[in-house]
Amino acid sequence: MDELTVTVHFEGEEKGHNVITRMALTFEHEGLYWFKVYLGEELLTAIPLRVRYNRIVTAPSPPAT
Repeated sequence: MDELTVTVHFEGEEKGHNVITRMALTFEHEGLYWFKVYLGEELLTAIPLRVRYNRIVTAPSPPAT
């Protein structure tokens, strides 16, 4: 996956930033994936995403009359 780079200006005190973006992701395998968040070269945090696939069983359509 390509990196997303965003520039933010920290004003100090308790002020911060939210970064909201749309992502179209495709996962071929179940498992635990991590989104790593850096400030410059420093790793600040990592956010987990657990992917599980559930099989959906649908009933057959009734016959046409």
